[in-house]
Amino acid sequence: MKTMMRKITTMLIVTVFACVCLVGCGAISIDDVKGDWTLDTINGQSLADYGAAAGLDENALYLNWTIKDDCTIDSTNASVSGTLKMELKGNGFEATEDASGSKFSVEFDKDAGTLTYKVDQGGQVNTCVMKKGTFTPTAAEEPAADEGSSVDDGSTDETEENLDEGSTDEEYDEEYDEEGYEEDYEEGDYEEEYDEEDAQ
Repeated sequence: MKTMMRKITTMLIVTVFACVCLVGCGAISIDDVKGDWTLDTINGQSLADYGAAAGLDENALYLNWTIKDDCTIDSTNASVSGTLKMELKGNGFEATEDASGSKFSVEFDKDAGTLTYKVDQGGQVNTCVMKKGTFTPTAAEEPAADEGSSVDDGSTDETEENLDEGSTDEEYDEEYDEEGYEEDYEEGDYEEEYDEEDAQ
């Protein structure tokens, strides 16, 4: 009986020790990581520098997370938005994508205030570090309008002016033709009358 009690006591002590060790080794709570996070660096480079080397704009690389009390993550990047589920483990958590079911581990550094995870892209492993905050994409700048192609320039007025002048010339030609016709007609009558008098 005493031997059995000693075994039970020993097991309880070991269990308690294990729990204390788990807490002491950096176990986190949701309160430590909840809130807004944004991708800060990729392989130690800022998004702008990494994008410049890869021929990409930082607006195409951004990633925002909102970690909630119910251990879910609202994830948004340049191309898609989705939800991840998280399970707290040790000094970080395991994230699972709802859409694909893929999992990856995220490490929380309380002193640095960062979240770190790794992404394998075709055999190249990239280290991504997130910090508190939100990235707001900037709108692409529209090219300046070409003044020479403006529809409001002087060419429009000039065209309208030319059209007006053309219509005036056309009206003048019509009037001239009518007057000329009448004048020729009158001269013809005169010549015809003159010829009749000569005949007499």
